Amino acid sequence: MNVSKKSLIVITMIGGLLAISSVIGLVALDSDIVPPQKIEFYDENHDLLVGSYYEGSEEAGVLLLEGFGSDQTALQSLVSEYYRMGLHIFTFDFSGHGRSPGALGFDNAATDRLALQALEAKEQFKTLSGLGDSQIVIFGHSMGSRVALQSAVIDTANVAGLVLFGTQVSLATNVQSEFFTGVQDANLEWVQSLNGSTPSTDILLLIGEFDDILPPESAQLLLNNLTEGGTSTYSRELVILPWLFHNYEVYNPEAIDISKNFIADTFSISPPSYPNTAVVRKALWLTGIIGIFLLLGFADPLMSTYDSGRGEYGIEIVDERKFLTRKLVLWLGAIPIFILLAMVFFMIPIGIPVFNIVYVGFIGSYGILFMILYWQGKVGGTKGNFKLDMQFDISSLTNSKFLLALVVASAIILWSAIFGRSGIYFIFPLNERFVWLIIFTIFTTIGFYVGQVEFQIALKREVEGSRLLIWNTLIGFLPFFFLTGLWYALGSTSGMIGSLQGLLILALVMVGGNIIQRLGNRTILTAVFQAFLLQLLVLPQGVLFAMF
Repeated sequence: MNVSKKSLIVITMIGGLLAISSVIGLVALDSDIVPPQKIEFYDENHDLLVGSYYEGSEEAGVLLLEGFGSDQTALQSLVSEYYRMGLHIFTFDFSGHGRSPGALGFDNAATDRLALQALEAKEQFKTLSGLGDSQIVIFGHSMGSRVALQSAVIDTANVAGLVLFGTQVSLATNVQSEFFTGVQDANLEWVQSLNGSTPSTDILLLIGEFDDILPPESAQLLLNNLTEGGTSTYSRELVILPWLFHNYEVYNPEAIDISKNFIADTFSISPPSYPNTAVVRKALWLTGIIGIFLLLGFADPLMSTYDSGRGEYGIEIVDERKFLTRKLVLWLGAIPIFILLAMVFFMIPIGIPVFNIVYVGFIGSYGILFMILYWQGKVGGTKGNFKLDMQFDISSLTNSKFLLALVVASAIILWSAIFGRSGIYFIFPLNERFVWLIIFTIFTTIGFYVGQVEFQIALKREVEGSRLLIWNTLIGFLPFFFLTGLWYALGSTSGMIGSLQGLLILALVMVGGNIIQRLGNRTILTAVFQAFLLQLLVLPQGVLFAMF
């Protein structure tokens, strides 16, 4: 479908307006929140933990515990709402999460390590706020709610209540949970101690109808354990919200309102009368995502007069079908390189982001394999031998187009950072993950470089060019489509949603890279930008694991 230049300009301007207005709206949404005090403290193993303290006006507070692989930023919707209730708020990152350095082992679910970290955070919170245990509610999501529950069991002082979203405590068989925790929860002593008076506090359990970490039937089993035996002094409530998935429970306006009412009742304070800002926040997130893709996606054809290539690379696609078929099959050939890369990464003696290796592994290994094959002239459907683009002119760095490319690249990164800090995604911490950012960017650059070369070669084909571009891109995304399907087949909606988010990030990296290539006309720098942006967005997600 042909779109007129005027239409392209209009759509691009609309996209830019939506993208910019969304970040302005998100910043304005929390403009009344006083920046928190950064808190650093240590657990009993002398592991450094990094937290944030928001001072409140009420004699009541809430300690927020993040989920597995998450960070404090993901709880911003809750911080925003609780802050306006006048509550003191304390958040922190567990070891191997977010801004806290260190790493987790693979036995944390069977130990009380994280529960003790939560209790140490509570002591820090009490010192900063002047609150007592009975003036604090502990909120947790997923792993955080598991930690909250365990900490309340082993604590010698009772808190005012527990708000538990998607509690990662499964009394029924749950293959996914047991894979990540490595234990059967029903066999743990602290889980077996749960009853109507243990822990000795009121509890609100909340899950989504489609929660796969704590499905409704498992939530009912947990509730049964929490109500049987003991005394009836403490209330236990289970709320199941329809059409809600595990990943999005902390963003759901209705779930947040229910938690606010529970806290208000607990402390006998008036529920807030203002509208829930979570609704506005979600609308701004949707606006921003639509806007950035409209802006970048339609700006690319608008700049068709810009030359996206720097000359010949020594190869030419002569048989489209054969070329695409060989690329599809050669994904299997990239697997040994993937394994070799993973082995090298596992030998580096710092916490390793195990779940993030998939991005650098697939893209990097595929790039290395094809770089070798192109040099040898062995890629089916092509002729010629690959010539690495090493042309470099220092004066070109002051070229107006190149400088514009740098400005646009910086703007995309800045937009992503501001957008992510609003709570939809995570912030990049300057700890061990920065080392992985450098390492993973280097290897991922190889894959994006090869992809950019193929993109430019395909553009030269008069008839098959657009079709070739589409199929070549889809083949490049194949492993990530496969992983998404695999999560679905395993019944893990959480994993599937996480994979879809990864595909969305890859799409942003691809369209952003096309714009940078159009403007800067430097293939290697475009590849570096794409690799850096990808790792900047995916590395904050997931846990750092200790391998030694």
